[in-house]
Amino acid sequence: MVLKANLPRSVAEGITGVIDGKLYVLAGQCGEEWTNAYLSRLYRFDPATNVWISRRTCPRFHARGAGGVINGKFYVAGDLDSIALDVYDPASNKWKALAPLPSARRIATGAALDGKL
Repeated sequence: MVLKANLPRSVAEGITGVIDGKLYVLAGQCGEEWTNAYLSRLYRFDPATNVWISRRTCPRFHARGAGGVINGKFYVAGDLDSIALDVYDPASNKWKALAPLPSARRIATGAALDGKL
């Protein structure tokens, strides 16, 4: 059994998605005591190379938000009382803000199904 590389830093309350066999992790909280140290850093893991790399930072925090992959793009929504909805395109390594949620979502969960988040 080959051990896989650890994420570059300890994180919690993040959002994950898989695109083209690579794992994307949008970090939530970080630090040893998890005390309100929020991140918007996006990491990508390639199991074929066993390597993590940093991708473009998300323009907003989405700790405890919901996410999913639709048509090869990574959608993330909500946060602690947030209405933000952002989408990441791995082909361009860019984030785009989309129309906000109709109401805030606190500690959301979600998934993509049939092209919908």
